[in-house]
Amino acid sequence: MIPAGSSLYTLIRTRALRSLLWLASEKVVQLAFSALAVGLVARTLGTDAFGIFQYVLSAMMVFSSIGLIASTEVSAPRLATCEQPQERRRLLGSLFVLRLMAGTLAFLLMGTWSLYMEPLQRQPLMLIMGLALIVIEPFNVLRLIREVAQSTRIITVTRLLVSSLKVIAVAVLYTMHAPILAFIIVYAADHLLTALCYLFGIREDGWPCSWRPTREVMGWFFHKGLLIWLGLVALILILRMDRLILHARLDAGLYGQYAAAMNLLDSAWYFGPVSVVALAPSLLYRAGRQTLWSSLRLLLILTALALLIMVGAGLLAPFIVSLIFGAGFEQTAGMFQLALVVLVPGFAALGLDAILIHAGNHRVVPLKWGVGLAAGAMLLVPDFGLGWHQGPLALGVAHTVSLLAGLWFLWRMHLGRPAAAAGGPVP
Repeated sequence: MIPAGSSLYTLIRTRALRSLLWLASEKVVQLAFSALAVGLVARTLGTDAFGIFQYVLSAMMVFSSIGLIASTEVSAPRLATCEQPQERRRLLGSLFVLRLMAGTLAFLLMGTWSLYMEPLQRQPLMLIMGLALIVIEPFNVLRLIREVAQSTRIITVTRLLVSSLKVIAVAVLYTMHAPILAFIIVYAADHLLTALCYLFGIREDGWPCSWRPTREVMGWFFHKGLLIWLGLVALILILRMDRLILHARLDAGLYGQYAAAMNLLDSAWYFGPVSVVALAPSLLYRAGRQTLWSSLRLLLILTALALLIMVGAGLLAPFIVSLIFGAGFEQTAGMFQLALVVLVPGFAALGLDAILIHAGNHRVVPLKWGVGLAAGAMLLVPDFGLGWHQGPLALGVAHTVSLLAGLWFLWRMHLGRPAAAAGGPVP
């Protein structure tokens, strides 16, 4: 018999497990279809051009951090406890407008960077991919509605539909031996179509145009989100700094293989944020008083998930790489297996963000990721002659240092027994 107070009992008795399964299914679908699409792109372009393709996607991810100024970590707890329809529309409208402004700024900055810093042949690729920044985060507000409600089936269905269309389009381009520009257009259109599906599929709070943003709520989201945003920027730099730095250090063929391995790691990594989104509403936001155990049990669950993914993906790595990328990517499997180790400290460090924010310690989030970024950069920016191995080494150190720093702050928080902003006084 499962004890009534156990974490497993809590998961079964709430929507958390069901939401986790749906969101995990979405990521499995995304992983499968992304693997098919990426494999076809890699086979069409070859290692050299595929490296450029991955560089453009990595650059877009870095600039996308600007659109996260009012992130899920800040907005989800407040939305989860808001039951008044009028207040919900104020929150959603303020969040949507703030993210739209940030996404537009991200596009303008990426466009400026590409025009002044990138080679001429790469500029159209950067500009087209940058258009997705305008819609990704604003329309993820609609996704947030279902994530907070832990009713996420529509998210999986949307991913299935959009990913199917993307794979079909990539397959057609593969048969045509299309250039890199055509694939970039398809990947940008993926985000635009996802936004449209959310717009027409998630309607319980009405159309976004009926929401009522206010300057006061936007100011609150900006003020609270700014600290978390700094942490997210540091995290995104951690996740992408290896590809941006090693792009100029490795030869084109080797970098293409490394980019392929890290593309697979990205697919595994995003199970971490999905798990936090699915579990946090029940285990943290609506769980009442926050204790040290209620904090640590989320970390234990995330660590267990990371270990399962690391072992499973590591065993299947040679088969996955051969199936997706084919010949010319001989070293990719070994690179992927080594890089999988970073998931364990990485997932736990992600869970700490939700715990610290729920307790009102927003300032700790940028501190822990900033310390991790500094540690990782010190092992990556100087060329120690380790080749591609410096990438996973720097990532692993960055996540581990961030995790240790966060655990130290968490321990100090409970030792000092401060009042938690969202979860009540810490006993």
